[in-house]
Amino acid sequence: MTKSANDNQTSFTDYLATVHYPGPVNSKDESRLKNQSKAIFDLMKDGVFRTLAEISGILKNQFPDNNFPESSVSAQLRHFRKPEFGKHTLIRRRREHGHSGTHEYQLIVNHFN
Repeated sequence: MTKSANDNQTSFTDYLATVHYPGPVNSKDESRLKNQSKAIFDLMKDGVFRTLAEISGILKNQFPDNNFPESSVSAQLRHFRKPEFGKHTLIRRRREHGHSGTHEYQLIVNHFN
């Protein structure tokens, strides 16, 4: 894995290069999943709390030719906690507006060593 010249840290893209998704994933699906992971990570690495719907909507606007369903966003966020994805911290909390049961998520990046 390569290190960033500025901070001597491994990049998330380097982690993605070594990841293999579980299940019957062909090469086209694996490429799609890696691109989806990278887009979600790049959005969430700012540490802002967002709901699945907000993440999905922002990414759909940024990448109109791609699909970011909430179920896929949720799965990718869970992957970020795994060692092969960098063992990042994912915080989930109930959104305080009303009693809708909506949760929001925050990614705390584990700065790679």
